[in-house]
Amino acid sequence: MESSGTLVIKVGGKEVEEGPFLERFSEWVADAVHAARRVVVVHGGGEEISRRMAALGLTVVKVDGRRVTSPEALPIVIGVLAGEINLRIVSNLRGHGVVPIGLTGASADLLQAKLAEDGRLGRVGEPSVVDASLLWGLLYNGLTPVVAPIAPGEDGKLLNVNADSFAGALASTLGADLLFVTDVAGILGTDGVALPEVTPSTAAELLRAGVIREGMVPKVSAALGALRSGARRAWIGPLTPLLRDHALPPGGTSVVLSSAERHYHFTPLAPLEGTG
Repeated sequence: MESSGTLVIKVGGKEVEEGPFLERFSEWVADAVHAARRVVVVHGGGEEISRRMAALGLTVVKVDGRRVTSPEALPIVIGVLAGEINLRIVSNLRGHGVVPIGLTGASADLLQAKLAEDGRLGRVGEPSVVDASLLWGLLYNGLTPVVAPIAPGEDGKLLNVNADSFAGALASTLGADLLFVTDVAGILGTDGVALPEVTPSTAAELLRAGVIREGMVPKVSAALGALRSGARRAWIGPLTPLLRDHALPPGGTSVVLSSAERHYHFTPLAPLEGTG
């Protein structure tokens, strides 16, 4: 099986909550695995974290639209992401014939992070160093990693990492296809219709016009960054049937770069023998 068969799938929102959305997502991943694709799942969970904090009487603070993770909030974030949501996804995937394994960025130093915005967001990090040897070993042995976006910082203490950026960093290092599963049709144009393809210049125009906003901003940014750093392809869209010929899912939006725009900042580690 060739390297292009590797998928990094980022999921969040309704798709990680118990119910029909998670059921559909689990079937989606199982279809990919059964079609001989190697799959790594990265999940978020901001909505559940917000609800848990509210139930505990804690206020969600944002700076320029980005969530602040205070030292008091970090244990809640870790518990929801690395505990409840991760185990929920693992359990559902097992029910669909997948052999999943729950991980975080702290697992075997999979991903190390650094403080984002010089600590202005509290214990929030951004990807710094990725060691994909653990992932290659698991994928080679038929396992499906399910990764919560928690990672150690430069001080050795844990950080809450944006799941879109986390997924992008893994896809870059693995040379994988990067898929962002969302509850919208893709990246919408000025007419409200999903665009089949977006380039950096198109994305910049849509950002300036305020068409790309809120939760779509980090996805587009992560997709472009991943492509420039070694990811094979990037796609943003809803759950649609995966094709069996290693093509991207139908519908949604492909994020594309010209060959000249690919800089490859990350140097992917060589996969284990037999995974290349």
